[in-house]
Amino acid sequence: ALIVKKYPTCGGNHSMLDALLGIIHENNLAYDDIESVRVDNQSYISVVQIYQEPKDGLTGKFSILYNAARAILDGKVTMDTFTDEAAADPRVKEAMKKLDIPVAPKWHADAVLAANPVTVRTKDGRAFTKTVEVKDVLGAQRNPWGMESITAKFKECARRVLSEKQVEEAIRTWSRIDRITSLEAALKKVTANG
Repeated sequence: ALIVKKYPTCGGNHSMLDALLGIIHENNLAYDDIESVRVDNQSYISVVQIYQEPKDGLTGKFSILYNAARAILDGKVTMDTFTDEAAADPRVKEAMKKLDIPVAPKWHADAVLAANPVTVRTKDGRAFTKTVEVKDVLGAQRNPWGMESITAKFKECARRVLSEKQVEEAIRTWSRIDRITSLEAALKKVTANG
């Protein structure tokens, strides 16, 4: 299925992130409010199980523990979440202590494509549970993210290599893909040296 990835991480984290960040934002929770987070139905063969303690930003993309820890620390997951500096942040290990992510047994083969129900318990005794089905993550065909959000994500990514003028020109060019007459010229709009 076609999906526009909201988060710059392995797609196996998206169901969990939509649920976890949904709970955080819907209930106005800060890191210090959170006692614990439980993420259920994690498949033993999921690629987000590869790195239990990622050593850099790239390996953080394949760690459900890292993604959940940064989500509760920052209230968001962006390109900056996956810098080597962010991965080395000592607060990540502390945040991981709040996480309980049991792995589904091997005979639970469906877990690899299943949603990850998330339960957040607060220090004042409240509990919030949310599940986002994989087919319903933000950006999936059944739950479109919207051009405004997609454009904002493009800007966040493109500004790392393009000037502000180039970013705006690339958006003008590619937002009207039906009017592109030269693929070569259009591709030059999204390269650093034009």
